[in-house]
Amino acid sequence: MTHYTRADLDMADRHIAQGERHIVQQEQLVTSLRLKQLPTAAAEAQLVTLNATLVQHRAHRAAIAEALNVALNAALNATGRRSGPDANLPSCT
Repeated sequence: MTHYTRADLDMADRHIAQGERHIVQQEQLVTSLRLKQLPTAAAEAQLVTLNATLVQHRAHRAAIAEALNVALNAALNATGRRSGPDANLPSCT
């Protein structure tokens, strides 16, 4: 079982933001090449790779967030506390 921390989630967020910036820059490069009537195949291939990588970063972030949520719920259950939408409601027991 992999143990994640908030720092891992923050790093995933940074990777996503950086990936989004790279995609914008690559889209601008493709546009610039087209306007100059220069070949765009390599730049477009790189754009495909950047988009695929961003999908992977987002999936990884989701996995980290889910693992942190599971760990938090396990910790809360171990202490008798509740989490989720009903966490602040009085117990019926």
